[in-house]
Amino acid sequence: MKRFLFLWLLVIAQGCCSPALQPERTATPSELQDVPSVVGDISVVRRPAYELAPGFKKDLAEKTGYAKRTNKRFETGFAVSAGKMQPGEEAFVRLDRAVRDSLKYRYRLTERNAALDIVAVVKEETTTSTEFRAALPEKEGALYLISAEALNDRGEAEDTLLSLIEVPERQLNARLYTDKETYHTKEPVTLYLENFGPTTLGFGLDYTLEVYEGGAWRALRFDVAVAALGVMLSPGGTYDEKLVLAERLPPGQYRAVKRFGAEGTELEATLAAPFLVVE
Repeated sequence: MKRFLFLWLLVIAQGCCSPALQPERTATPSELQDVPSVVGDISVVRRPAYELAPGFKKDLAEKTGYAKRTNKRFETGFAVSAGKMQPGEEAFVRLDRAVRDSLKYRYRLTERNAALDIVAVVKEETTTSTEFRAALPEKEGALYLISAEALNDRGEAEDTLLSLIEVPERQLNARLYTDKETYHTKEPVTLYLENFGPTTLGFGLDYTLEVYEGGAWRALRFDVAVAALGVMLSPGGTYDEKLVLAERLPPGQYRAVKRFGAEGTELEATLAAPFLVVE
């Protein structure tokens, strides 16, 4: 079952999925010889500490107890941290120019649970400064709300900026495999990547097909233009793709090699799915 999201489309090269008639074996072995098929623990699917369902960010002010945004003060000219960040990274609000008629600004960085209730106040200040910075705690699997309120002379909020920051757990648990272990030379090969969480996996459509010859893995070259699509695979999801083959593969020992990363972290992995081709 596929559970993934196409996140970006950069370029679709002409002649996509139109390989040459004959693959070409490289003269030198592949850089990576010992490549596993599993990374981490795949005994159980791990869910993130929080899951932002569709529409989660809708009515954010109402859900968190803030006044609604009015655009009286924050219509333009600001920048605010948002999305996925790492523990210890600095979150900020920056107003590129002073907001007219506002005397002070109230800033807060708070940790929230999945229901958006306050877990802890990380930093809070009321100031005339148009910039606020706060380091995220050294904690994985956390959700934060950063806020800025423009106050009038009575201390009332006349406009509000709200932004959610996600700090994912630094874990990568996945496996790469083919639909069968042994194929006949004319059979198609399907490659599967299964995500055991708790992070979302990000990767492209590209892969490397290698053959074991002369005591080493060697890459097969195909004249294939691959669409530059980015795929995001949620925890518990499985992505599958057909291997693009020019002709039937001669009998031999093969593997498909694919690289991917854990969204919001620096973690990356390369896995290989071995399979055998027989007459």
